Amino acid sequence: MSASLGGAIKAYLESKGLNIAFYRDAAPQGTKRPYGTIVENIALVMDPLESGGPATGATATGTETVQLDLWQTWLKPDKTINEDPLLPDRITNAIHGARLLSTPPASVSPKLVYAILQRGRVRILDRDAGIVHHAYTLAVKRVI
Repeated sequence: MSASLGGAIKAYLESKGLNIAFYRDAAPQGTKRPYGTIVENIALVMDPLESGGPATGATATGTETVQLDLWQTWLKPDKTINEDPLLPDRITNAIHGARLLSTPPASVSPKLVYAILQRGRVRILDRDAGIVHHAYTLAVKRVI
């Protein structure tokens, strides 16, 4: 796994047979669609203190907001549909309820992800650019 939450989600999704690559924050220039991007650390809400909290050496948990984006080409050159209408649900089925472990550098303890919950998904069609964008909002329940 990766040293970051986004990297751990990327590795997890790429192991699920979706046949697309995922990138942290943005894909390299010229990347062929479809692909996904993962933006982590948008917001963090800490859970109520248990056993005194992290300042006293106890484990801290919280919910981190992560955005996952699916980018597809809308039409083929002959103007027939290119978008895979089943891919968004395949991603939902792969990610909703997932549990994973992010393995950071040796100097930092591993971060357990108790569950990834999909809180929303929206489809955005940019007709001029010919791009279909599905934006997922994920709530990641994890050790901080």
